[in-house]
Amino acid sequence: MHNEIQGDVIGEVWRAQEGAKEITYFLVRGEDNWFRIEYTGQYMVERAEYMAEKLKNAGLVGVDYDTLTVGEPPNLPLRTFNLVKYIQIKA
Repeated sequence: MHNEIQGDVIGEVWRAQEGAKEITYFLVRGEDNWFRIEYTGQYMVERAEYMAEKLKNAGLVGVDYDTLTVGEPPNLPLRTFNLVKYIQIKA
């Protein structure tokens, strides 16, 4: 499913590592699921860190995303995230 939303970044901005990916997570007011931005490649750490800092100071974001359901370790439920395809940040 493909969606678009515009809103305020709220709460914490989280960074994570998953295999060969660097991931940045954030919430948007009115959304239940966390937004997830995945980075791979040579500059993935720098790019994820840069985006996390931008989001911490963001006022408004416009996000184009797909729904992503990912597996967790055994015996834990699947988690659904909004996988960011495009983002525009307004400070």
